[in-house]
Amino acid sequence: MVVAGKTREKVIIITDPKTALQEFAQAYRKAQKGELEEKDTIGVSGLRELQSILSPERLKLLKTIRKHSPGSIKELARLVGRDAKNVHRDLTLLKAAGLIELRKKGKEVRPVVDYDEIVIKL
Repeated sequence: MVVAGKTREKVIIITDPKTALQEFAQAYRKAQKGELEEKDTIGVSGLRELQSILSPERLKLLKTIRKHSPGSIKELARLVGRDAKNVHRDLTLLKAAGLIELRKKGKEVRPVVDYDEIVIKL
């Protein structure tokens, strides 16, 4: 989303492993309960963690959400040709990592990517 000529970005900072693991575990538990707040900065413990979060399948989900704005998880699963349960699992992880929002509207849950780029800082 570009607002008044400004690109919105999500920043990923590589931090020490212990801190990153604690933050991620806490965020994952909150995401499962629907209590997670969105942040523009995310900490990871290193390249391996970053690669596990941004796997090729999850990157495809992010790009598809950004491009097509699906109205539900089921619609997203159809767009990427995957099982809805597996897509839901990946979306929960992406939400815990702070890379997406899951917005409820009635019975549907809509995945949202509200930034234009991901910046990685060492």
